Amino acid sequence: TDPNNVTFTDYKNSRSVSAYAGDHGPEGITFISAADSPDNKNYVIVANEISGTLSIFEINTTNLSNEDFTAAPKTFAVFPNPSVNGIAYLNRVADVEVYDYSGKLIQSAKQALTIDTSKMATGIYIVKTSEGIVKKLIVK
Repeated sequence: TDPNNVTFTDYKNSRSVSAYAGDHGPEGITFISAADSPDNKNYVIVANEISGTLSIFEINTTNLSNEDFTAAPKTFAVFPNPSVNGIAYLNRVADVEVYDYSGKLIQSAKQALTIDTSKMATGIYIVKTSEGIVKKLIVK
């Protein structure tokens, strides 16, 4: 055959495939990108060996990113609340300041996971993170 002188030869499939009940596996799978497609759509072409047919599937794509994406606000929790046994835990590492109910700074900590409440009088305190999240802490 001459690759410069291509001719189409009609293909005849004389096999009977009725007993196979369809195709059980493709012989070949080819992806055609939108850039290579004549109508700028993505396609997958499947060559089915048993039936001798081609199946053509259009692939619709969507972007996985969203320009309007906003990160979920950071959560912050202090527990147990009320605090018992001289310690309160934070649900994540945070820079915190602890104020009494009159607004006086009692303690502060950087990159903390706990608050030492052992020397704090029974009462209500305010825990504020460096992000501005405020939580009430009760010490018993």
